[in-house]
Amino acid sequence: MPSYRSEERPTAAGILAVAHALCTIVFLSWRFGGMEAHARILAAYLGAVAPLMTILAWLQAPFSLRTRFLRIALPLAAIAVLVLVSATNVNLRASSVPGEPMTAVDAAGPMRLLPSTANPRLTLSDFFLKAGLVLIGLNILLANPGRMLQRLLLAGIAVNAAVLACIGSMLKLQGVTRIFDAYRSPNENFFSSFVYYNHWGGFALLGVAAAAGLALYSYRRHHRGTRQDSPALFFGVLTLFILISLPMSGARASTAAGLILAVVLAPRLAPHRVSRWHYFRISALSVVIVFGIAVAFGFLFAKGPVKFMFEKSATQLAAQRTGGIGDSRFQVYRDTVRLFAQKPVFGWGWRSFQFAFPQVQSVRSKMQTEQRLPSVFVDAHNDWLQWLAELGLVGFGLAIASLVAIVRIAPPGYWLHSPSFELAAGLACLGLLAMVDFPIVCPAIVVTAATLLATAAGYAWRRENEALSSESRISPEDDSPLVEPRS
Repeated sequence: MPSYRSEERPTAAGILAVAHALCTIVFLSWRFGGMEAHARILAAYLGAVAPLMTILAWLQAPFSLRTRFLRIALPLAAIAVLVLVSATNVNLRASSVPGEPMTAVDAAGPMRLLPSTANPRLTLSDFFLKAGLVLIGLNILLANPGRMLQRLLLAGIAVNAAVLACIGSMLKLQGVTRIFDAYRSPNENFFSSFVYYNHWGGFALLGVAAAAGLALYSYRRHHRGTRQDSPALFFGVLTLFILISLPMSGARASTAAGLILAVVLAPRLAPHRVSRWHYFRISALSVVIVFGIAVAFGFLFAKGPVKFMFEKSATQLAAQRTGGIGDSRFQVYRDTVRLFAQKPVFGWGWRSFQFAFPQVQSVRSKMQTEQRLPSVFVDAHNDWLQWLAELGLVGFGLAIASLVAIVRIAPPGYWLHSPSFELAAGLACLGLLAMVDFPIVCPAIVVTAATLLATAAGYAWRRENEALSSESRISPEDDSPLVEPRS
């Protein structure tokens, strides 16, 4: 088994995989999060290069890593087969009411038992875009670029998110009504370069995870707090900048997820060996401090966005108490569950929610009630339920199987080290946000989430690999006493 020193040498596959992922993340995050036609086209071309990177990384990867990568990739390949099959079995029917959207219905005869979709062109274009972006991230795991390149990748993600956070916050304070004060946004609730503030919120959570992971990694490497030559303080400041942008954006769900992430990560500043009671006190104090800072900042610098969040919540609650629609999310969730129950095995097809939902819809959208336009729900405002309705139990189960394979790439103890723990915590908070919104629709979030998950898994795998190697010794860069060489 290769030693630590030989593994640290950057390979061509590692350099290319890191450069590919970072360039894609930066481009999509600045180009409206990828929620724009030209950005999606270019992102699709970038994703089309990913299989070539995978082949190069496969040729240079050790056998044990290839085996574990296959466990991750095979369920995703099975999902791709289901999507391709569904594209040959269309379940779309044109509506007989002028101006109303087309509706997806069950296919007739034996074809009803096979995977189907409402719009093959939309299904295939969106699936291959997202699949390419996911593969860009997973290549970071297979290429095994080494700690130095992984830290450079995380630093690039953190700095990019912090710059966007600062620009967005300054423009928000100036009250601009256009993205970068130059581009008209299709959604009035935009922030920085993102057309939707909860899309920014999802990206910001991942930026916080990257910055906090590097800060705590550097902090624990030195075991005595931040030194003059340590980047821990720098990345700690970036973490705060990105966190502050969440209430500035006015996104309620993202702000709540950011507070949860801050509370989870704050106790990580405690020394390694402390008693459980002392750790509990540190955690409780962290909760008080984080919420105190959030409230103080809101009243001092973000009165407008904070007032907007409170007023919007109060209006929706009052509407629900008087029998109105309110936020309508819970009604949409119930209807989505009914939609899933109609086709529980293979679902309605990738990106077919907007076509299938009208047949079970029991609530009118805000656009229809206020502007008298046709009611179209493009997304369920819950990515998990929407995946279940679109992919069915089979496709959703395969996606969970791939996620479990990533988590099991190393024993749980190796995931508790920095930066793996911080990256996993950020991804978990993104999953919480996806329960009340649709951040995974945003291409910039997809590629960033896949990249951070692969980086976290790569760190965990390397630590286990070093611990099991008879030639390994505790590295000066190792951040935890849990990794001990075996005699």
